[in-house]
Amino acid sequence: MHSDVFSVIADPTRRRIVRILAEQTHTVGAVVEKLGMSQPTISKLLKVLRDAEVVEGLPVASKSSACSCPAFQP
Repeated sequence: MHSDVFSVIADPTRRRIVRILAEQTHTVGAVVEKLGMSQPTISKLLKVLRDAEVVEGLPVASKSSACSCPAFQP
């Protein structure tokens, strides 16, 4: 776990990802489309968020992967 969650969510793009995933679970591809950024960039940002336990990865058949932000979902 990342020792400083606040530094992880200090990045504006990572905060945008958290907001997107707080609304509902999305595949990595869906996050890429919503933010208009490259898949490698989004994957790196998601790794930081997963390592800090802010989001979690979910296995999905025939998709690259899905992520959710359970701490912020109702």
